[in-house]
Amino acid sequence: MSQLTDLRYHPMCKDVKLTHLTIADDLMIFCKGEELSVLRIMEALRHFLDVTSLNANSDKSSIYVAGVEEETENKLLEITRFKIGTFPVKYLGLPLSPKKWNKLDCHQLVLKITKKIRAVLARHLSYAGKLQVITSILFSLHNFWGAVFILPQSVLKNVDKKCRDFLWGNNEKDKKMALVSWETVCKPKKEGGLNIKSSKKWNLAFVGKVIWLLVNNKELLWVKWIYGIYMKQNDDFCTHVPPSSSSWYWKNPNKIKLGMQQCYNNGTCILTTIGKYSVNQSYLDILGQGASMGSYDLIWSKILLPKHRFILWLAYQKRLLTKDRMLGMGFQCDDAHCVLCKKQEVEDNCYALF
Repeated sequence: MSQLTDLRYHPMCKDVKLTHLTIADDLMIFCKGEELSVLRIMEALRHFLDVTSLNANSDKSSIYVAGVEEETENKLLEITRFKIGTFPVKYLGLPLSPKKWNKLDCHQLVLKITKKIRAVLARHLSYAGKLQVITSILFSLHNFWGAVFILPQSVLKNVDKKCRDFLWGNNEKDKKMALVSWETVCKPKKEGGLNIKSSKKWNLAFVGKVIWLLVNNKELLWVKWIYGIYMKQNDDFCTHVPPSSSSWYWKNPNKIKLGMQQCYNNGTCILTTIGKYSVNQSYLDILGQGASMGSYDLIWSKILLPKHRFILWLAYQKRLLTKDRMLGMGFQCDDAHCVLCKKQEVEDNCYALF
């Protein structure tokens, strides 16, 4: 199609001469919003039909227009016989939109996490079982979105809150207290945490991958497109300063890159030995290195059951619900001694275990 003389490129695709994108069995076609260009595209689709006997399904096809008059829009709809599309458009389970995400746009992510949490079996899991659900199922949902979008801070906080409440059994009907702070929970196991990924910092690490690709992979199509639109005057992303009129999606990576400059040396990521970007290593760098946990090998030994590991971890944090803790939190306790023996000793973490 790019060889047709009377087909005019979309204004945002002219520099890279982009006419279409094909992903799996889906096709996106771009052109200037005018009658002649759309006619040429429809001719190409009819030629494709004659050659392959494959026709575009009008019920599943949409046309998206912007910046054209109503009369022109009606003519384009008449030519294509497609329905007018609206944003956000859902693709591979993700909503795509040219505008900045807001809280309502990401409601679907929070809804999916809530649905998994409210499953009948999930409510009856032990702490260890809930930890497994968070690190596998719930994290995979957030990871799928966070790898593509810069999510709003309010949404990231909500995702962390949903996971925190699920872990400690807090819900609308049954209010429970978090035994360990979420900041500690999100630390690596060797530093006394549970290795649950902080949504905000994990999303930030994925943005770092986008920055690394912009610096080191200028042959990628989407990188060429960005350089052709936003960086015509300066092809060095490290020194580029975005204009005040730039979109939020372009200003944000440029802002984040300033805090990640210490991770690079001449475009090479120094957090890994091979010089390539690692989301996990970048996340650990953002998290910061803490003190090592002395009893790590004992608590997280593979010979122990997951439930027993979690109980030992709570004991290490001194967060078992023993009677000395109840007294310390101001709860009324008639008898602070162990109910299983006759020793007149206050029940604490060590006494409950040993």
